Amino acid sequence: MSLSVYKVIFKGNYETKEKSLSLTFKSVLYEDPIKIPAKYILGLKKLSEINKNIVIIKNIDAITQFGKDISLISYNYYLILLFQFKNKKTGFLIGNTKKMGNILIGIWPFNREQTQISKEKIYEKLDNIINKAHEYSKICLIN
Repeated sequence: MSLSVYKVIFKGNYETKEKSLSLTFKSVLYEDPIKIPAKYILGLKKLSEINKNIVIIKNIDAITQFGKDISLISYNYYLILLFQFKNKKTGFLIGNTKKMGNILIGIWPFNREQTQISKEKIYEKLDNIINKAHEYSKICLIN
């Protein structure tokens, strides 16, 4: 299985000179995809109502996949979870399919060597974001 790259284009706003902004995610390599239970996304949405540190916005304009082995999976929609913990910025690209639900498909920053991270570590990070949101300086869910 070879690596793919996902380029996510965001809509610019009136405060930026650019008409669009982008992030590049490196695909994760797994035989079985890591499912992201709905409780994490719903938990973030609920927390955003009371915690100003958590922002949820609709801003994905387009996603393009590049690589030798481009996946044939068709995604219904994408979610991007960006967060900062102790000055370390991290992001997850999540794709939704009808049969599997939400699955982890990419990690940001692109240049990080962390393309093989365990399901337990992913769930531990997501649990920490939900249960210890006050320890994070920024949390953003983009759809």
